[in-house]
Amino acid sequence: MISIAVISGVLVAAIAWVALLLSMRGKRMRMLASRLNFEYLDKNLPERFSLSQPPFEKITCATGVIHGKRNGVDLCVFDGILGNRGSGSYRTFIGVQDGQMRLSNATEMLGHALQSAEWTILYGNQKNLGLIPWSMNTREIEKLISTLPL
Repeated sequence: MISIAVISGVLVAAIAWVALLLSMRGKRMRMLASRLNFEYLDKNLPERFSLSQPPFEKITCATGVIHGKRNGVDLCVFDGILGNRGSGSYRTFIGVQDGQMRLSNATEMLGHALQSAEWTILYGNQKNLGLIPWSMNTREIEKLISTLPL
């Protein structure tokens, strides 16, 4: 039988591992924001962007938020959960304020898109068996941003 001390040790190690991953991700997102001349907002979304408006209410949290403009168009990149906390899946989201629907081929870029009157949010499938709380590394994000048809 496994002792409580062993279970507690494993639990503490798992929490420490997740904290280390999130810390490293935050550092990388800050570095990406700097390279792109974006602003690192941590867990705050830009004022003009809300997850409470349909269809974005399917995204239940946002972390590692970076925000800036490319060719005069607002972009917002963040990690979050698609679905309910506890049963949803981690994703990296790229929001583009494209009221004129410049991203009509949005689903071709990452596979999935949510669209409102003002914003399109692109996201791909979860990788890494759901063990890492994001789905794109910063190099992939930077490459995708550079190829957006803005």
